[in-house]
Amino acid sequence: MKTNKITFVFTGPESTAKSSLAELFSKEYNLPLVKEYAREYLMNIDRAYELEDVLLMAQGQLKQEKEFEDQSSVLDTDLSVFNIWLDVKYGHKEEWIDKQLKINQNKVYLLCYPDIEWEGDPLRETTNKEELADLFARYEDLLKDNEAKYFIIKGQGQERIENTRRVFEASKIVVLLRHLMGCRKAEIIPNSGSSE
Repeated sequence: MKTNKITFVFTGPESTAKSSLAELFSKEYNLPLVKEYAREYLMNIDRAYELEDVLLMAQGQLKQEKEFEDQSSVLDTDLSVFNIWLDVKYGHKEEWIDKQLKINQNKVYLLCYPDIEWEGDPLRETTNKEELADLFARYEDLLKDNEAKYFIIKGQGQERIENTRRVFEASKIVVLLRHLMGCRKAEIIPNSGSSE
């Protein structure tokens, strides 16, 4: 596995621009985009999903992610979403998901804050601002527990895009330094506040 590769993961509550940002920056930085497997799965079943479906979606997401494990890429979500989803919806913990989330040395998480207007979507389940804030706190706690490198993305419109771009640009510098110094590992200092 390449030590200079970085996987950028957009995560966080519903309707926080994860998918649009992931698509934008995968194009801007010419990186492969790993799409949200759950959306495709749910669009192709004609019934309410169940616990087993969520586990199948998690497996599908991981399979897609592993296709690009030897190169830098952009993920429109990862198993962090399934960890929270299973816990909130079913009070369920899945050991293999927890183990996978601890393997995050080359991941940089962009944790999207719920400070933009909620947009309706037939697949979205959370509309209440307080519930979205609670979900955000759960995501941040999960990232902290796994000692993941993460940045909080806030802001409206172009401001949100520029805050995201700062993370990508900082990460490019880290990759260059790794290459120049011949390092096998270099830390990206996480931002526990907003990227502003």
